Amino acid sequence: MADLRTLLRAGDAGNRRRVLQALMIRGGNQTDVAKYAGIAAATAGNILNALEGEQVVRRQASGREQQVSLHPLTGVAVGIELGFQRTSVVARRVDSPYLAPVGRQDDVGARHGVQAWSNAVFAAVTGLAEELGESLDDVATVGLAVPGAVDPRSGLLTPPVFPLWRDQPEPRAELERLLRDKARPGTLRGELRVAMDNDGTLGALAESVHRHPDAEILLWIKGSTGVGGGLVVGGQVIRGGSGSAAEIGHIVVDPDGDYCQCGGRGCLETLIGANTLVRNVRAGLGQLPVAAQPTDLYQIADKARAGNQVCLRVLREAAFHLGLVLGNVCNVLNPNLVLLGGALGSAHDLILADCRSAIDRTALAAVRLDASRPELVGPREPEAKHPRFRLEPSRLPEAIARGALILGIQGAGFAEKR
Repeated sequence: MADLRTLLRAGDAGNRRRVLQALMIRGGNQTDVAKYAGIAAATAGNILNALEGEQVVRRQASGREQQVSLHPLTGVAVGIELGFQRTSVVARRVDSPYLAPVGRQDDVGARHGVQAWSNAVFAAVTGLAEELGESLDDVATVGLAVPGAVDPRSGLLTPPVFPLWRDQPEPRAELERLLRDKARPGTLRGELRVAMDNDGTLGALAESVHRHPDAEILLWIKGSTGVGGGLVVGGQVIRGGSGSAAEIGHIVVDPDGDYCQCGGRGCLETLIGANTLVRNVRAGLGQLPVAAQPTDLYQIADKARAGNQVCLRVLREAAFHLGLVLGNVCNVLNPNLVLLGGALGSAHDLILADCRSAIDRTALAAVRLDASRPELVGPREPEAKHPRFRLEPSRLPEAIARGALILGIQGAGFAEKR
């Protein structure tokens, strides 16, 4: 049985590796593989012919095109979401269906300290590898999602580094150290490089690859402890020069508002971040015992669904503030699809109507009109002139961790021995 790490290290780092990575990330027919590899279909076909001869890939008839898949490989791809409040880890054998990873979650996050989150991640990775019939030594690629901007050139956190990260070791380096220290002598895992990126960016990447590959401009919003986002245009992640693209949480809404941990004042995050919403709810529920008051966004949503008017009001106002900002962002980007993820996205049944109402206030008509609604477009105007605009919840489970898994495969490689 071929080994994933050997395949990724063999040959050049050019088109052959891109084809292998495309097969590991999504698979499909030859056209799909060429698209995700970013190369010509003929070039992909020649590489697939060679890989088929090496018994690395196999083809099966499916309609007019042949589906391409990998023969069984030894190797596990891992994706890790390191949040402020919790960690989420997903893993899968790269020869398995891309939508069927196994996963584990833990209510331990970056705020609990490096010792706590690294132990939680290590236990999850070890357990998932065993669940897949492999061992820790078979972990071949690792992607890490963090709540902070990451410089696409260096792969490091970009300033301003939030106070939480200033007080802890750099998370990518810490994870690489952990893997190196736990590596069995003689294995390659001690040289494994962890690929790291912003959590919002990776949420957008996962949705684009797994659920919305045809979305021309996709904007993914994360609303949790922090508020962030990710942008994909034509299937390509847009990170910006310093990795700060789509950081909508730090758009200033009130110049005289509360101070933000980014160093700004009145950022959207100070209005709709989880800590603010919990504080607002507790102010309204002050007469209740502390034990009966919500401690996170999920509990606020649960109480709102149960009829608590304070919780519902707080969520609806947060949705309205978000919609006002999104409308302005949409005027700049003109996205086809905006997806709301994170804890706030899980409350979509309570907030989407208010969010859409606010978007209608700030977005241009041409940006927000839905061509599927002729009463808005007008009977004489062709539908092609009005790209469909959709605001929907992110429905991909553990989207950020799945995006990290994809990133790990995309950035698969091994650092020089230190």
